[in-house]
Formats: sequence, structure tokens, C-alpha cells
Amino acid sequence: MNRLFVALTTTLISLLPHINALSQSSRCVASGFVRDALSGETLPGAVVWSSLGYVAANSHGFYSLPVLPRKDTLTVSYVGYRQERIVVSESVDFRQDIILLPGEELEEAVVSAATYGRAGQHVIPMNDIISAPVVFSEPDVLKALQSLPGVQSGMDGTAGIIVRGGGPDENLFLLDGIPIYNVSHMLGLFSAFSPEAIKKVTLYKGSFPPRFGGRVSSVIDIRTNDGDLQAFHGTISIGLLNSRVHFEGPLVKGKTTASFTARGLNTFFAAPFLEAKETNYRYYFYDLNGKIVHRFSPKDQLVASVYNCRDIFIHKSDEYIVEDPDRRYIAQDGTKMNWGNSLVSLSWNHVAGSKLYMSTSAAWYGYDTYSRFQEWEITTSDNKETFSDFRSDVSDVVIKTDLDYALSPSHSIHGGITGTYHRFIPTLASGVNSSAISVSEETNPEIKYKGWECAAYLEDEMTLFEWLRADAGLRYTLMSTGKTIYPSLQPRISVSADFLKGFTASLSYSRLAQYVHLLSLSQVALPTDMWVPITGSIKPIIADHFCLGVGYRGNSGWEAGAEAYYKYSQNVLEYKNGVSFVSGSNDWGEMVEMGEAVSRGLELFLKKDAGKMRGSLSYCLSKTDRRFPGGSINNGEWFPYHYDRRHSIMLDLRYQLNKDWDFSAAWSFASGCKITVPTRKLLESTVHAFAGIYQVIDGYGTKNNYTLPPSHHLDVSANWHRKLRHGRRTLSIGIYNVYNAMNPNMVVVAYDRSNKLTAKQYTYLPIIPSFSYTYQF
Repeated sequence: MNRLFVALTTTLISLLPHINALSQSSRCVASGFVRDALSGETLPGAVVWSSLGYVAANSHGFYSLPVLPRKDTLTVSYVGYRQERIVVSESVDFRQDIILLPGEELEEAVVSAATYGRAGQHVIPMNDIISAPVVFSEPDVLKALQSLPGVQSGMDGTAGIIVRGGGPDENLFLLDGIPIYNVSHMLGLFSAFSPEAIKKVTLYKGSFPPRFGGRVSSVIDIRTNDGDLQAFHGTISIGLLNSRVHFEGPLVKGKTTASFTARGLNTFFAAPFLEAKETNYRYYFYDLNGKIVHRFSPKDQLVASVYNCRDIFIHKSDEYIVEDPDRRYIAQDGTKMNWGNSLVSLSWNHVAGSKLYMSTSAAWYGYDTYSRFQEWEITTSDNKETFSDFRSDVSDVVIKTDLDYALSPSHSIHGGITGTYHRFIPTLASGVNSSAISVSEETNPEIKYKGWECAAYLEDEMTLFEWLRADAGLRYTLMSTGKTIYPSLQPRISVSADFLKGFTASLSYSRLAQYVHLLSLSQVALPTDMWVPITGSIKPIIADHFCLGVGYRGNSGWEAGAEAYYKYSQNVLEYKNGVSFVSGSNDWGEMVEMGEAVSRGLELFLKKDAGKMRGSLSYCLSKTDRRFPGGSINNGEWFPYHYDRRHSIMLDLRYQLNKDWDFSAAWSFASGCKITVPTRKLLESTVHAFAGIYQVIDGYGTKNNYTLPPSHHLDVSANWHRKLRHGRRTLSIGIYNVYNAMNPNMVVVAYDRSNKLTAKQYTYLPIIPSFSYTYQF
């Protein structure tokens, strides 16, 4: 028996090379890029399949897929493009770039593309972003995300997003793979991304691929346009509030492309006229995107990109006369605020054979904010100036490499490493009091927090059976801050199954770590909000996500789904009770406390994306609570989070009447945020020159003990398109908040004349008509 076993084993081993050769000879590998036929832009996420299986093009539009030599067909589909079929005539591995023409895809392609997803992942078509009705007719990436279940706005009308109970700082925004911190203009009213610069937007809020890390609630992966390889064209848009320009085209036809986008507030150009009218407020913003792509060969390309955005606010009050028993003088005060992002990156993309794709990037990113609060006093004997400055600064240097290796249609491996050097200056406050007689200055010392964040990941995507798919991987990160090192091992796993026809079920678990925090005391985004790092005493946020979902996709264009989620977070950060303002970089660590948070919810989703009438309906039931065991916040007891909005509903409808006219309407409803209001009055002794003097102060009960009224509004828009001899023009008109709902955009708690406590709400977004004119050439 032993001899027979040895003989059989020896024979099998000797046959293995021949079996492997036979297996390899029965198939070959097709690889290349999927591109737009008109511009040459790559199409990330395009689905390519053959008789041996299917794959999705990676974030750079590259695919690799085995096929049967000389007797197979490559079929390619992408949302908004016509399906393409290519007959395989090769017998060995070959390069095949696939060109798609814009147009409606076939229904069976839609089904295949939809099933190639993962739980909690949403791809936002650019057409949906551009045509959605929004305030001032300004297309907005982040507001388009708010139409998805589990994604809410911080305050009504703002562009900030709150995902599944997390804070505004728990969302990872990636611009071509590089993290950025500030993503809004006008105190959160608009996002800092011009729509013409964007090619694709993908949201992850449940099952997180191991290649993403650094935040614990969501990932928003934004990919920008490379530029047209064949012809020069652009867009000029003039709106009620701001204007945009976009130009792109070949510097060297077929090899080098360039893309440039600029957007600015219209009052930026009208500033001289405003000054002539002696108005007291000046505000303007701008953002710039620039990108150059050079293709050295079909296998190598170099990408250089620049991004910059900035907000500037100036307020100068009217002069007022102050009567004093000893003198008479004129006083005046003012405020200046200046904040923004800068990003420079360089990337090399390389196709290393038919199965391996590599991308290496180096980037510098900076976010800074500066505020000055100033007072002047002019008297007959002296001129006096007093001002205080507030500065905060964040800068990152990032070096990263990502690898995609396609073993087979049913098995691919992704891996990579990232190194990030962080530098934080949380606050630098200074004050100067100067006059003709003397000058006094007080400055808090600048304290820099520096640290290295390193990460490595490995992800394995596999199809175990025709109906069962699994994505499993690990991400290992560590960050050094001073003498303290925080390591974190983060397992990620997602399993999805197809059953019956068009039905899917998914289950996922993800652990994530976050090494930065955002400290804010206001209801809107302000330049005094601070990004702070972990320290020896401030630990990173660690979150565990669990998600269970079911879905259905039919050939008629209907899609439905439901997802339940649970998230537990450790080491979340909040200011302690009674903190009013951070005065210097020595103070913030003493004014915060770490705690824990629990979020859970149920999301329902219905969508139709075929035919003249399209739309979606989503509903989310959620609850988020926090607790800080140290006792300085709510006595260490559980309390609802500020962004705990129990119910949210979003209805979005779009109708394509003909090639010239399209209409859209969106109605949203969300429960009110939670705030803390006083419950009683107390007498407190004050430090005063005279004994026995008391002041009345507010006494507080539990944290976030008051629920604001719900917010709801209806927005409508219409677009008229006309093809011209040398381009295309679009006139857009819209109405934000059609029935003029008085939603609480800001709330002030005060006592009325009868000494009764009231929470007075202010609305700065009533019914607002808008228009814009866009010319494309």
C-alpha cells in the first residue's frame, strides 16, 4: 500500500507542470484601461466580463481579466455609457484599451454592475450631482450625498455631512487619494469642490476596504478629471452667487493633457463697488484645481495636481462716540478671518505586466486659519489700538504606494503602504495693546505637535462560489507622538451572497482608528474650530462597525434595499462643561474629556434609474448616545449626541421631458438636533471689589436636554438645454424651500420679559429663487 501511494504521488508530481501548462494554455489575460470615447478619460468602476468571470476597473480605470483565446467576448458596461462588446482574437496575453461611447446602457449591464458592489458603498453619478435642486443653483457634491440613507446635514442647508451618528471630523475626504481636512465654504453652506473638476464620487459608510483608514465613520473618495486627450473644450457658468470656469485639453495630443477649474464668489469681483458704497461686510471665497497628466507609454503615466481654496471675511463696524466724564472719544472695532486648504501632489502609475498595477504618490497638504479681533479708540490726546490674533495650522506630508494584483476573475489581491508626517499647531493666540504712549504685547508660545503615522494593508477579494463573494483583509497602523506610540490592528471582512434572481444579502465587520480630532463650540463651521492630534494623554478613536443588509435589483430599473448597522466608538472627544473659548495651545488638552459613543440604525432605500421619470426614496431611523465616565460632562451618564436626528426622509424625483428640458424636485425631512438649555437660575458669588455682590447665572440639567423642531423643505429646479453651432448652453432656474419653511438654522437660548426661558430660532435660508447660465464648448 505504501509503495502504491508513493508511486501515485510521484506520478502526480511529475504531471503537475504539464497540468499547469495545459491550464494556462486554455486561457489568456486581457488587460488595459476603460476610457471615454470622446475625451479619453478613464472610467473607474466600469464592469468588464467574459465567459470566465467579471471584474471592475480600479480607481484609475485599469482592468485585468482572463479570457478564452480566440473564442471569447469582452463585454464592458458603465453607467451612462453604451455597452461595448469586443471579440477576442488573441491566443496569448494582450493589451486591450476599451473605448465607450456616452449613451444609455442595456438593462442586463445595469444588473451586473449593481451586483458588483459591497455593503454601504454608493457611487454618485455626476449627472445626479449637476441636476439636483440646491440653494443658489450651485451643484454640490456633499449635498448630493445627503440624499442617501444614513447621511444627514449638520444644520439645515449646510454642506457638511453626518454619517451614521459620527461627528463632522469622522469623515475621510480623499482628493485623488490624499486626505484633506476642510471641505466647505461660507460657514458650511457650500462644499469646497467645483463640480466640473470631478470625475467620480464614491461613498463608503458600512463595509470599509482595508486600503482606507484614518477616520471612523465614512470615506468619501473623490476622483478628479484628467483632461481631454483629443480636443480642447471647457465650461463657463455664471450664477446668482458665484461663477465657475473649466478648461481642459491636450498639451501634446494623445500624450499630455491638462485640466483647470476655478470658482469664485461673485462679490469677489464686485468688491471695489462694495467698498465704494461703504458696506461693513466683505466676504468672498475661491477654489482652484489644476492637473497635468503625461503618458510616457501605454504602461506609464505621471500625474501632477494642485488644489487651493480660501475664504476671507472682513467686518468693520460703524464708528460710535463714547461719552466719558473725563474725555470724549470715538471707538471702532473689526474682525478679519482667513482660512483655506492647499494641496500639491505627484503620482506615478505603472502597469507591471498584465495582472499587476502599481500607483505611487507623494503629496504635501496644508490647512491654516487666521482670525484677528481688533478695536480702535481715537481721543483728543491719544490713539489706541487693541487686537488679538488666533492662528491654527495643520500640515501633512504623505508618501504612499498601492498595488492591485489580479490572480483570476474570482480572486484579486490589493496591498500597500503609507507614511504620513503630521504637524499640528492647534492654537496660537496673541494680543497687542498699543498707543502713542506705550506698547504691551502678550503671546502664548507656539507649540507644535509632530508625529509619524504609518500604515500597511492587505486585502483579498474572492468569489468562493458563483453566488458567494468575500472581501477580507487587515490594516495595521501606528502613530508616534512624543514618546508615545499607538499601534492598531484593524480587521475588515465583508461577505455578500446572491440568492434567487436579483436578491442579495451582505454582512460586514470593520475596525477603524482615527488619530485626529476636531474641537468646535458652534453649530456651524467656523475658522476657530481646531484640528488637534492625539497626545500622550489623548488617545485615538477606535470604532467597531457591524452591518447587515439585503437588496433587490430588477431588470426594470428598480432597486430596493435595507441595512441595519451598529457602531461602538472609544475615545471620542468633547469640551468639558463650561468651556467657552480656547485661549491658547497650552489649554485645549485640559479642556476636553474622552468618552464612548454608540450608534445604531435602520436604513431603507428605493430607487428607479430607468425611463423618463427617475428618482429615489430613503428613510433612516437612528439613535446615537455618548458617555464620558470622567464625570465632567453630564455627570458621567449617557446622553443623546448633538447630531442625534431620530428620523430622516429624502424624496428625489427627476423627469426628462425631452432633449431640451429636464425637471427635478427634492423634499427632505429630519428630526431636530439636540442642544443644551438652562433649566433654572442660580445665584453665584462673584469676585468683586465689594463683598456681598452676586450675579445670576444659568443652571443646567442633563446634557442635550432640548430637541429642536424638525427641518423640512421642498426644492425644485428646471434646466433648459440648447445645442449651438459651437457648443451647448444651459439655463437653470430653481427655488429653494418652495413653501418657505422656517427651519432652525441657528438657535439662541435666552429669557423673555416674563423671565421665562425660550429657545429662539433663526432662519437664514427661507424661500430663495436662483438661476445660472452655463456655456459648454
